[in-house]
Amino acid sequence: MTKIGVLRDIKARQGVAANEIARRAYLYVARNQTLPPQVRYQAQLQLNTFGRYTRPTTVKNRCTESGRGRGIMSEFGLCRVCVPCSLLFLSALTYILRLLVPVQAESLARSNPGSAESFLVTL
Repeated sequence: MTKIGVLRDIKARQGVAANEIARRAYLYVARNQTLPPQVRYQAQLQLNTFGRYTRPTTVKNRCTESGRGRGIMSEFGLCRVCVPCSLLFLSALTYILRLLVPVQAESLARSNPGSAESFLVTL
Protein backbone atom coordinates (compact mmCIF):
# COMPACT_ATOMS: atom_id res chain seq x y z
CA MET A 1 0.00 0.00 0.00
CA THR A 2 1.33 3.40 -0.98
CA LYS A 3 1.86 5.94 1.77
CA ILE A 4 -0.07 9.20 1.65
CA GLY A 5 3.18 11.20 1.78
CA VAL A 6 4.40 9.56 -1.41
CA LEU A 7 1.10 10.28 -3.18
CA ARG A 8 1.21 13.89 -1.97
CA ASP A 9 4.77 14.26 -3.24
CA ILE A 10 3.85 12.83 -6.66
CA LYS A 11 0.92 15.24 -6.87
CA ALA A 12 3.15 18.16 -5.89
CA ARG A 13 5.77 17.25 -8.50
CA GLN A 14 3.14 17.06 -11.23
CA GLY A 15 1.61 20.38 -10.17
CA VAL A 16 4.97 22.14 -10.12
CA ALA A 17 5.87 20.80 -13.55
CA ALA A 18 2.52 21.83 -15.04
CA ASN A 19 2.58 25.41 -13.71
CA GLU A 20 6.28 26.23 -13.59
CA ILE A 21 6.44 28.58 -16.58
CA ALA A 22 3.38 30.63 -15.59
CA ARG A 23 4.56 30.92 -11.97
CA ARG A 24 8.00 32.10 -13.01
CA ALA A 25 6.51 34.70 -15.37
CA TYR A 26 4.24 36.09 -12.64
CA LEU A 27 7.11 36.09 -10.15
CA TYR A 28 9.28 38.01 -12.56
CA VAL A 29 6.59 40.64 -13.08
CA ALA A 30 5.78 40.86 -9.37
CA ARG A 31 9.43 41.38 -8.38
CA ASN A 32 10.38 43.73 -11.20
CA GLN A 33 10.90 47.15 -9.60
CA THR A 34 10.82 49.02 -12.92
CA LEU A 35 7.16 48.14 -13.62
CA PRO A 36 4.27 50.21 -12.23
CA PRO A 37 2.92 49.10 -8.83
CA GLN A 38 -0.53 48.29 -10.23
CA VAL A 39 0.91 45.74 -12.68
CA ARG A 40 3.05 44.20 -9.97
CA TYR A 41 0.03 43.99 -7.66
CA GLN A 42 -2.05 42.22 -10.34
CA ALA A 43 0.79 39.72 -10.88
CA GLN A 44 0.91 39.06 -7.13
CA LEU A 45 -2.84 38.44 -7.11
CA GLN A 46 -2.45 35.96 -9.94
CA LEU A 47 0.30 34.20 -7.97
CA ASN A 48 -2.07 33.90 -5.02
CA THR A 49 -4.66 32.09 -7.15
CA PHE A 50 -2.32 29.15 -7.78
CA GLY A 51 -2.97 26.08 -5.68
CA ARG A 52 -0.88 24.70 -2.84
CA TYR A 53 0.85 22.01 -4.87
CA THR A 54 2.11 24.37 -7.56
CA ARG A 55 4.87 25.81 -5.34
CA PRO A 56 8.28 24.19 -5.69
CA THR A 57 8.78 24.24 -1.91
CA THR A 58 6.07 21.59 -1.47
CA VAL A 59 8.19 19.00 -3.27
CA LYS A 60 10.11 16.82 -0.83
CA ASN A 61 12.72 14.22 -1.68
CA ARG A 62 11.38 10.81 -0.71
CA CYS A 63 12.73 7.29 -0.98
CA THR A 64 11.40 5.54 -4.07
CA GLU A 65 11.34 2.19 -2.27
CA SER A 66 9.94 2.90 1.19
CA GLY A 67 8.59 6.45 0.99
CA ARG A 68 10.76 7.72 3.85
CA GLY A 69 11.26 11.46 3.89
CA ARG A 70 14.50 11.59 5.87
CA GLY A 71 18.01 10.42 5.16
CA ILE A 72 17.65 10.50 1.36
CA MET A 73 20.72 10.03 -0.81
CA SER A 74 19.82 12.07 -3.86
CA GLU A 75 22.22 10.22 -6.20
CA PHE A 76 20.20 7.03 -5.80
CA GLY A 77 16.79 8.37 -4.78
CA LEU A 78 16.88 5.98 -1.83
CA CYS A 79 17.00 6.44 1.92
CA ARG A 80 19.89 5.32 4.09
CA VAL A 81 17.94 2.20 5.08
CA CYS A 82 17.22 1.02 1.52
CA VAL A 83 20.64 1.75 -0.03
CA PRO A 84 22.39 -1.31 1.51
CA CYS A 85 19.54 -3.59 0.44
CA SER A 86 19.64 -2.35 -3.14
CA LEU A 87 23.43 -2.58 -3.27
CA LEU A 88 23.23 -6.15 -2.00
CA PHE A 89 20.68 -6.92 -4.73
CA LEU A 90 22.89 -5.34 -7.42
CA SER A 91 25.96 -7.26 -6.28
CA ALA A 92 23.97 -10.52 -6.35
CA LEU A 93 22.67 -9.66 -9.80
CA THR A 94 26.15 -8.98 -11.17
CA TYR A 95 27.38 -12.26 -9.64
CA ILE A 96 24.59 -14.18 -11.38
CA LEU A 97 25.30 -12.42 -14.68
CA ARG A 98 28.96 -13.37 -14.44
CA LEU A 99 27.96 -16.98 -13.94
CA LEU A 100 25.60 -16.92 -16.91
CA VAL A 101 27.99 -15.26 -19.36
CA PRO A 102 29.95 -17.98 -21.16
CA VAL A 103 33.73 -18.00 -21.22
CA GLN A 104 33.74 -17.38 -24.99
CA ALA A 105 32.26 -13.95 -24.37
CA GLU A 106 35.50 -12.84 -22.70
CA SER A 107 37.53 -13.63 -25.81
CA LEU A 108 34.89 -11.92 -27.97
CA ALA A 109 34.95 -8.89 -25.71
CA ARG A 110 38.72 -8.57 -26.00
CA SER A 111 38.51 -8.63 -29.79
CA ASN A 112 35.56 -6.16 -29.95
CA PRO A 113 35.72 -3.70 -27.01
CA GLY A 114 32.56 -1.73 -27.93
CA SER A 115 30.18 -4.68 -28.05
CA ALA A 116 27.45 -5.69 -25.61
CA GLU A 117 29.39 -8.78 -24.63
CA SER A 118 32.28 -6.63 -23.45
CA PHE A 119 29.87 -4.68 -21.26
CA LEU A 120 28.58 -7.87 -19.64
CA VAL A 121 32.09 -9.13 -19.04
CA THR A 122 33.09 -5.93 -17.29
CA LEU A 123 30.25 -6.39 -14.81
